[in-house]
Amino acid sequence: MLSVGLLLLVTPLVFGQEAGWPTWTWMCLIGSVPVFALFAVVERRVAASGRAPLIAVHLLARPRISLALCAQASIRAAYFALLFVVALYLQQGLGASPTYSGLVPVSWVATFALVGPVLSRMDPQARSLAAPVGGVLMAVSFAGVALGADVWWLVALLGVGGVGYGSAFSGTLAHLTDAVEPRHAPDVSGLFNTTLQVGGTLGVAAFGTVYLNLAGAGPRHAFAVTSWALAALSITAAVLFHLANRAESTPA
Repeated sequence: MLSVGLLLLVTPLVFGQEAGWPTWTWMCLIGSVPVFALFAVVERRVAASGRAPLIAVHLLARPRISLALCAQASIRAAYFALLFVVALYLQQGLGASPTYSGLVPVSWVATFALVGPVLSRMDPQARSLAAPVGGVLMAVSFAGVALGADVWWLVALLGVGGVGYGSAFSGTLAHLTDAVEPRHAPDVSGLFNTTLQVGGTLGVAAFGTVYLNLAGAGPRHAFAVTSWALAALSITAAVLFHLANRAESTPA
């Protein structure tokens, strides 16, 4: 049932823009809602019968978990959307080669990889601030990209965004680990990874559509508007991270 729900949600998002958003795409999106609701009901019944559910749905009722997952979905959406839109802008807007447009975001990936080992050496209070600070850094990066500059400035800003994304990613993982009892660690791990996949798909579909719809007015304009939208999404994620940190802990 979860696979059917995700299929109904993701398929129209992947193919809707290219197909012109025909009726079947909207029917799939609407149909995914009752499927997910029915899945939640079934999972609760499985848990009540003493068997092991695929997802411990009751965990999503905890604000510390649900808010953090929503924030991580937003951050992941912004990250995947950036990779997609940058490639479109550099190739279709500036006429760069695929190799060139593939090398520009390397600074993002490189700085992302540096954050985890640094955070692991910090005290718990500092780690709790990593996720909201990461969202703010991503917003700064997107805002700078929207203002426009040469390619080296773009590379530098993407490096800042990589630090932000790494902080948000690692900070969320540490937060979720601390928010549940050890027996629920596998459930949270599954929720976290599913959130990443769905969030990335939603980001590419939503912001890719925004860029492509605005590209007729000029690629630079489309890129700037999309980048500002991604900055706003990152700020929203930072607020959600902050609220997740302030939510009351559930006693073990």
